[in-house]
Amino acid sequence: MSLATLPGDPDAVAAAGSGYEHIAEAIARSVARLREVTDGSGRGHTVTALAERAEGVADKLGRAKPRYSTTGSALRTYAVALREAQRSAAGAASEQSSRQGSLNTHRYRLENLIDERQTAIMAGDAQHADELRDRIAYETHRVNELDGEVREAEQAYHRAVEYRDAAARTAIEAISPVLEDLKDTFGSVFHAWVDSLPGFLQQIGRWVEAILVPLITAIQEAIATIVSRIGYLITFVSLLVQVLQHLPPEMWLVLLAGVGLILFGGVVGVVLGSLIIGVLGAVVLLLTQSLAADLNQPTPVMTPVNKTPVSRESAEGRGDRYAQVMSDDNDLDELGGADMTVVEVIEVLDENGNRIGWRVILPSTQDWQEAGPIVGNDPTGDKGAMNDWGSNLALMLTPEQQAAYERAVIQAMQKAGVGPDDPVMLCGFSQGGILAGKMAADPNSPFNIQAVFAAGASIDGMKIPDDVAVLSLQHTGDVVPMLDGPLSNSSHRGDNWYTYYEDPPVATDQPHNALLYGDTARKLDGLGDPLVREIMEEQDMFFSQNERSTLYSGAEPR
Repeated sequence: MSLATLPGDPDAVAAAGSGYEHIAEAIARSVARLREVTDGSGRGHTVTALAERAEGVADKLGRAKPRYSTTGSALRTYAVALREAQRSAAGAASEQSSRQGSLNTHRYRLENLIDERQTAIMAGDAQHADELRDRIAYETHRVNELDGEVREAEQAYHRAVEYRDAAARTAIEAISPVLEDLKDTFGSVFHAWVDSLPGFLQQIGRWVEAILVPLITAIQEAIATIVSRIGYLITFVSLLVQVLQHLPPEMWLVLLAGVGLILFGGVVGVVLGSLIIGVLGAVVLLLTQSLAADLNQPTPVMTPVNKTPVSRESAEGRGDRYAQVMSDDNDLDELGGADMTVVEVIEVLDENGNRIGWRVILPSTQDWQEAGPIVGNDPTGDKGAMNDWGSNLALMLTPEQQAAYERAVIQAMQKAGVGPDDPVMLCGFSQGGILAGKMAADPNSPFNIQAVFAAGASIDGMKIPDDVAVLSLQHTGDVVPMLDGPLSNSSHRGDNWYTYYEDPPVATDQPHNALLYGDTARKLDGLGDPLVREIMEEQDMFFSQNERSTLYSGAEPR
């Protein structure tokens, strides 16, 4: 399979973006000059009319400025991502072509050796057959090795494509609202046409406008409402199917128990069974409704909190490093709260300032929305943070979808300069850990995720590839890690995955706590299991004494 060059001209896109920004600057200057005309006093009727007209033109120009400034900024940001995606895709295509050529050569040799050995066996030449067996073993090993390298190159190529597409979606989401705000309505177009009519025709036009415009506007709004509701219904049904597919087996067992009570439990069984099925059905429908609302949210723009990266360094001890991650995560939660999402993107450098990789820290659930009573809060509407109840549900029940929280993280990483080939470690507590696992398990991820550190997160059932080093902490009594099925998805352990299941470091009725997980992390150095040491050694590359940190924040519109 030949991999095509990614189309597009980053230089032209960047130039177009700069052009739009220059237009925005020119508009700003023109608006300022027009405003000066309106600032005079003691003027005659002619000057006053001119000032009023200048004010009107200034208002129209002022409303047009965001169209150009936002579009220009979005295009320039996309141009950077497009250039990086093309560079990565070209490298992957070259690697794939080279490895595929070598693979074809060794497959040809292997086929010939197999045929030659079969001939030797039939001729009774055992010595030659034995010699050929060793050569066949070597060629088989090379074929398998090269086949894996071809697949890796193809994965890198598809990762670059997804990286480009994610950047394009971000640009589209930034540009669309400003264009929509400036779209001319039927009423404004008709009004402008009436204004152009002379004398008595304008009076007639005003009369027609008063009757026709409200009627047409009402019809347009009705059609838009119908189309919107049909779209919502399609989305709802699609999400409901996905929710049912991803429900933990334990919930299906409860549902079957309800059916059994109705069939065989007599009158009492019918009542109890109907209650169980009704409650589960209502819960599923409410969850699906919440998911539909969250997935339809546009991705807010993530902006850097600190204009220049802040220098920092990781702790020396391995356990202390993970404890520091939990402390950083707790700081993000406090900084963003329920009003906004704050993500930390850390560039990990060597002693010479060369980039080694990236460490990304993801906050936990802060905006609980209607589920507030679960954690002792009042039920509220959406306060603004994307790390909210709806995104939680999307991560667990519809992993095929990207909730606003995940889209915002991808946007922040791309803005920080994380490329499709750069090694990445994702870290998070609770929902942050769930998102880390989900992104690592996503075969269409735009990033090269090589490591995950999660604490108090339900990731045991996620299909994270074996080449990703996973370290997971779970406290006894913490229910969050069990949300994907306490029986069907118990604490996971694999060749490259270590789950440390431990009592909280202090007696508490609140084991789900980032700082307590930080204290637990300090015990990792003392564990004798060689697997945990191997995984921490793999993750060592994502910590250094030379790091640069940038915080990105964003919030959903209220």
